[in-house]
Amino acid sequence: MKNIRTDYRFTLISCYGGLFSQAVAINFVPLLFIRFSRQFGLSLAQLAVIPALDFIIQLIMDMISPKLLKHISLRMYTVLGAFFMALGTGLLGVLSLSFYDPYVGILICTVIAAIGSGTMEVIVSPIVEACPTENKASHMSLLHSFYCWGSICTIILTAILFSILSIDKWPLIAALWAMVPLADAVLFSCVPITIVTEEEAASPLGALVRDVRLWLVLAAMFSAGATEHAITNWASAFAEDTLNISKTLGDLIGPCMFALFMGVGRVINISFSRKYKILNILTIAAASCAILLMLAGFAPNIYVSIAALALTGFFVSVLWPGTLSLGGELFPAAGTSVYALYALFGDVGCTSGSGSTGLVADAFGGNLRIGFIWAAVFPVIGLIVLLILRGRQRRII
Repeated sequence: MKNIRTDYRFTLISCYGGLFSQAVAINFVPLLFIRFSRQFGLSLAQLAVIPALDFIIQLIMDMISPKLLKHISLRMYTVLGAFFMALGTGLLGVLSLSFYDPYVGILICTVIAAIGSGTMEVIVSPIVEACPTENKASHMSLLHSFYCWGSICTIILTAILFSILSIDKWPLIAALWAMVPLADAVLFSCVPITIVTEEEAASPLGALVRDVRLWLVLAAMFSAGATEHAITNWASAFAEDTLNISKTLGDLIGPCMFALFMGVGRVINISFSRKYKILNILTIAAASCAILLMLAGFAPNIYVSIAALALTGFFVSVLWPGTLSLGGELFPAAGTSVYALYALFGDVGCTSGSGSTGLVADAFGGNLRIGFIWAAVFPVIGLIVLLILRGRQRRII
């Protein structure tokens, strides 16, 4: 019988659960936006603050995680990350209904869950990278596919629970979803965990910042986050607006299909990464994303546009985990500070991609086709960076 305290396969499972839980924490609340608007009288501007606050807190956690890890044990850090996601999700119904201003309760829960999400995002990748396994790129791709599966499960199962229990029972449904990260917190408390801390790193951040390759990898992380979230946050609105369909169906056709293709892409990349160099895979993926986003914007047929956005999920799937794997190849002796920096640049990209796509679309009368044409600039940036890296790093091609 396998020993959970010594078998690193359980460590991998707990990390997979960490990103699945992150998907739950991030994607559940937006599904309640219309409910919050009707039940608590929240405006669209107030609702827009919720995901923005989530990203801000995650950015803060990206920046302070290396310092926190000097004072908190690695095991405690992972357990707290999962626990905070469970707490923020589970208390959503309690605090929003207890406070005089429900909005304050929602924002407090958003902050708590975002602390856990930001913690998990920073820590799981270096844990997987440090596990004694072969083909790190395969495990990294599989790890990040669990965010996709978590997003899909959250959207579909929440819709089913709303139908069975009624949307009035959303506080109970929130408590049920909180069980997922809570179970992961228990698992993290038992599994073996290894990581290279900043103090143990043969190549600390201070030495690596003088290496231009690090800045190129960081630019690629920015591109990955921006490309992914330019589509994730606007695919549903595009489907609703162009097809004139309901919000539920728009979620299924838009972000759910995108997440499905992204999850499939990450699973398929497990075998690809064993046969081909990750830099080659990233280059092809970035070029494909740019072409598909342009197609989504210029195609005269709306179904072609939506299909292009969904297919973009397949190619964008490799960008984030693939860039992390590329960083692991280039800087194998890097510490946790480098991974926190990767997460920081990736999250800045997420915010920039989503925000700028919306602003550009709004400037053209709410035309999301123009927004997606603009969004093509992000994978183009990634493509340019990767081509530069190919020229500087011939030995990994």
